[in-house]
Amino acid sequence: MLVASIEDGRWKWRKKEEKTLAFCHFAASNSNLYHKKYKYCILSIRSCDNLQLFLYLYGQNLANPIKKSRSSDRNMKKIFVDYLIEGNNYPPVGYVSFDSSDHIRFQNGKDVSGHNLGCNRRFNLEKNIEGGEGYTVTMYNLDGLHPLWKDNIQMAPKRMRIVSANENIVELRGYGYDENALALGVPLSDASFASYGVALLIEDAEIKRIQLNMYDRDISIVYLK
Repeated sequence: MLVASIEDGRWKWRKKEEKTLAFCHFAASNSNLYHKKYKYCILSIRSCDNLQLFLYLYGQNLANPIKKSRSSDRNMKKIFVDYLIEGNNYPPVGYVSFDSSDHIRFQNGKDVSGHNLGCNRRFNLEKNIEGGEGYTVTMYNLDGLHPLWKDNIQMAPKRMRIVSANENIVELRGYGYDENALALGVPLSDASFASYGVALLIEDAEIKRIQLNMYDRDISIVYLK
């Protein structure tokens, strides 16, 4: 076991007997441990594929281990995007977002709306909030609150997984059912996450465009920067 401790503002690595430390467990990482009092990061190499990601999870940074930096946030998002490009349905803790100020709606493959400039939306893709395989995809309306729901959620969270990853285009599709909707008596077909999907265009480790697909209605909406 290796122990990373902060000494003189730098990380120091050395071997340490597990029994000499009192550990605090964190749900974010099953077998990684952090010692609050002495700022030890305890790590089994086999349990952490990426050291930089591990340090990020505990708000640390290699250059400045006491303070988070914007660079660590960028690195975390890049790591998350790498999982998408690789077609990996078991991403790390974290998320990536995409902000759009324009969209075009297609019905049966035909443009039925033209550009909608100034319509601000945000997509959030994060690790499956229910645990297990895949991602949770949510869309927000940045222009205001919904008049009935009193929040800015444009599309409620959908559980999705990657079904295709080809170079810089990643396609996800919903799977399973919305248990909350079923509890309210919504028909099974309407509660299916499989009716939804997104296609991501990724360039330079950033999402440049998102297409939201609603398969049951043959509707696609392309969201642009």
